[in-house]
Amino acid sequence: MIRAYVPSTLPDVLAWYQAGAIPAGTTLNGVTSALRETHPDADEEELEFLATKAAEELSTVAAMTSGRRRATIAVDVAADTVKAVAGGVTSMTATQQIPLADWAALFVDDLEWYAVEEIPHLQ
Repeated sequence: MIRAYVPSTLPDVLAWYQAGAIPAGTTLNGVTSALRETHPDADEEELEFLATKAAEELSTVAAMTSGRRRATIAVDVAADTVKAVAGGVTSMTATQQIPLADWAALFVDDLEWYAVEEIPHLQ
């Protein structure tokens, strides 16, 4: 399993929650071989932090361009359900839907942490 981070906005997260899954083709950020090569002395925790920050930056851009609250979903996915994006250091694409059962947590705005069960109560 790979821990990955899905950059988004809160309205998209709420829609995906209602649908029961994040759609295939969605961009994720995670610890890729390119990230490991770029930071050969970093441990797993540092690499996870870098992947989280990359997703947070993309969430910020999405929020700024849409006027919506930024949100990042932490997910645990099988390695064969994501594909590295050419030229990206942390970028991956989901090759299939990511069901709610694979969602680990949600970070909103300044990385306020929410359990997946709390998502329906956010606005």
